[in-house]
Amino acid sequence: MKHRIEIRLKEGVTDAHGSSVQIQVRELGIDRLAGVRFVRIFFLIGDLSAQEAARIAEDLLVDPIIEEYVLCDGGANPQVSALLVEVHLKEGVMDPVAASTENAIRDMGYSIGRVVTARRYELAGDLSAGQCQLVARRLLANPVIEDVYFESFAPAETPARPYELHITAVPIRDLDEAGLMKLSEQGDLFLNLVEMKAIQDHYRRIRREPRDVELETIAQTWSEHCGHKTFRSDVRLADTEGRELQRVGNLLKSTVFAATRQLAKPWCISVFEDNAGVIAFDETHAVCFKVETH
Repeated sequence: MKHRIEIRLKEGVTDAHGSSVQIQVRELGIDRLAGVRFVRIFFLIGDLSAQEAARIAEDLLVDPIIEEYVLCDGGANPQVSALLVEVHLKEGVMDPVAASTENAIRDMGYSIGRVVTARRYELAGDLSAGQCQLVARRLLANPVIEDVYFESFAPAETPARPYELHITAVPIRDLDEAGLMKLSEQGDLFLNLVEMKAIQDHYRRIRREPRDVELETIAQTWSEHCGHKTFRSDVRLADTEGRELQRVGNLLKSTVFAATRQLAKPWCISVFEDNAGVIAFDETHAVCFKVETH
């Protein structure tokens, strides 16, 4: 049995996500969009009755103060007077919301085969099919991991095909400088020539080519997001004629790190460890903060 649960905000509750999409659509030059309504969708697949699916929706999935739901058995969808854009994850893409929902349903004492999530945008207005496709492609979905449908779509009760592991080696050891930069660009690694040469030298030393997942892991670890290359770099301050006035080694450690260490406040229990900071709240409690640096 497959149950489709559609969750919308109640009438009168501001749909902030829908309003944001509408503003972005106007920025694309499309001014005939009267409104956008955002809908969350859960597919409950397993040995569940309609009454059990309704209880799961009411007790687990819906905020009863601001949301309402519609339960559609068999994956059918009630008609709506708007253009539809449904966004579903591709098979094999991780869905943390679905995974946590499955665990919560089992904690409620129900048997569940699997949960699939999706989202739907109901576009009110006089949009052409081409404009609707443009909005979906530019604003609503990531084609790398998501599929787009312009009508109600229900996933299969079982995945289309089981996952198959394919180990792919990426030839890098014999590439020249132009080849290294082409690999970085085409693979969306965003690594410069020095970094690509360092990777090449490593795999020459161990006498094999890197796997694709190894390259992706190195690129992510060396990325600005994870490695903070700008913050950790040496900064050279020069005048208008290029004369060096000051050089700062490791910008992050010379500023934020140094100031925190110098202050050495006793209520700073843990700083710059485990990607978060812990400060004392009172004599028996502490507060843990995680703040991105960018």
